Amino acid sequence: MKKMIKQYANIKKQKQYLDAVVLFRCGDSYETYCDDAITVSKILGITFTYSFSERVEIARFDHLLLSTYLPELIRAGKRVAVGELEDNN
Repeated sequence: MKKMIKQYANIKKQKQYLDAVVLFRCGDSYETYCDDAITVSKILGITFTYSFSERVEIARFDHLLLSTYLPELIRAGKRVAVGELEDNN
C-alpha cells in the first residue's frame, strides 16, 4: 500500500496531473487516494474508506466498472489519469 500512495503523491505533484483524478490498477480493482478518493466517491456514489495505517482516504471499484465509471467522471468535468503500479524491484 505504501508504494501505491507514494507513487500517487509523486504523480499528483507533477504539473500536468494537478487537476486530474489519478486511478491506479491494483489487481482486480482501481484505486485512488486522498482528495481524489473523496471526489470519486461523491461523483460515482461509492463509499471511500480510510486507511488508518497510511492515514489516507481510499476509494476503489472493480476493474470491470471502468468502462462505466470513466465516462461518468469525464461527464462530471474531471480529467482522469489511469495507470498501474511501477515495478521497482
